[in-house]
Amino acid sequence: QDATTSVTLNEALTADGAVNIDSGGTIAINGAINTSSSSSGTVDIDGTGTTTIAAAGDINAGGAVAFGANKNGALTTSGDIDTSNDNITFTRAVTLGGNVDIDTTGASAGNIVFSSTIATAGNNLTLDAGTAGNVTLSGNLTGGGAMTVRDGAVQSYQALTLGSLTISDATTSVTLNGALTTDNAVSITSGGTIVQDGVLTAGSTLTLSAEGGVDLNPNVTSAGATVIDTDTGDDGTGDFDLASSKTLDTTNNTLQITANDILLSGSLDSGSSTTTLLVSDGGTIGVGDTSGGMSISTAELGRMTASTLTIGASSGTGNITVDNLATGNTSNISTTLALVTNSNVSFSNNASAFGLALDVDAGGTIAINV
Repeated sequence: QDATTSVTLNEALTADGAVNIDSGGTIAINGAINTSSSSSGTVDIDGTGTTTIAAAGDINAGGAVAFGANKNGALTTSGDIDTSNDNITFTRAVTLGGNVDIDTTGASAGNIVFSSTIATAGNNLTLDAGTAGNVTLSGNLTGGGAMTVRDGAVQSYQALTLGSLTISDATTSVTLNGALTTDNAVSITSGGTIVQDGVLTAGSTLTLSAEGGVDLNPNVTSAGATVIDTDTGDDGTGDFDLASSKTLDTTNNTLQITANDILLSGSLDSGSSTTTLLVSDGGTIGVGDTSGGMSISTAELGRMTASTLTIGASSGTGNITVDNLATGNTSNISTTLALVTNSNVSFSNNASAFGLALDVDAGGTIAINV
C-alpha cells in the first residue's frame, strides 16, 4: 500500500508474497501480518510519521522485515516479530508500547539490527537471532524493563539502562560499548568473549560466563554476589583482564573468579566479604615472585581487598607455589589468606611474611624450601 496521509490496518493481513506499506504520514497496524508461507514474504514498513503497532499486530514473515529504511518516521510497537532465518532491521527510533519478542527463528537465523535509539518505557524486550545471527544495537537503550537475549552470534550494544539484563547465549562474543546500568541482576553468557567498554553498574547480582575470556576496561560495581568464569570450557583459553586503575567493586558482597589466568592491572574489592580465585583447567598457581598456569604477582595481590582471600580449591587445582611475599602485599586482606589445593603447596626460593592469618589446606604435601 502507498498513502499520502495515513495507512491503517484494523484486521489481519495474510499474503503469499511481499508486503510493502509506505505512507507519507502515519501507519497503524492493529492486526497481524503473516507472510510466512513464502520465502519471498518480506515486510517493509515506511512512514514519514509515527508507525504504531498494537499488541495484536504481530508479524510472522517468510522473508526479511525492515522498518524505516526510506522514511524517517519513528516506531512505537507492542507486537512480536518472527522471521524464517531472515534479518529484522529497525532504522529509526523505537519505543516499546508493551512487552516485545523479536525472533529470527531457525537454525541459521538472521540478524537483528537497531540503528537508532530504543525507549522501553518500562516494558520487556526479548531478542533471539539464533546461533548464527548477529544482534546489534547501535543506539542507546533507556527506560528500564527486563532485556533478555536468548541467542545470537556476535552481539554488540551501546549504553543500556534496564531493570535487568540476561544474555543467555552468545555464540561468538558480547561487546558492551557503552555504560550498562541495571536496577537488578546482570547475567551474560558467551561461547566466546565478553568485553565491557563502558561503566557497568549492576543493581543486584552479577554473573559473567565466557569461554574465551572477559575484559573489563572501565569500573564495575555490583550490589550482590558476583561470579565470573572466563574459561567455561576449562581448557586454559580464557583469561580475566581488568584494566589499569579500574576497580571491580562488589559492595561488600562475595566475589568468585574462575580463569586460566588473572591479568590484574586494576583492583578487586569485595570489602568485608570474601574473594575466591580459582584456576579453570586444574593448572598450577604461582603467588608472588613465581609463575604458574595462573600467576598472581605481589603487585596484583596488593590490589585485592577482602575479608578472606581464598586462592584455589580442594579439587581442580594443581600445585601452589609461594615466593617472596611481604606483609604489605596482603595489607588489604583483613582476616585470612587461604591457599587451597588437592595437590601440593610449596613456599620456595625467598621467604614470605604474612601480617594476617594464613590457612594452608593441601591434599598433597606442604613444603617450606626457603
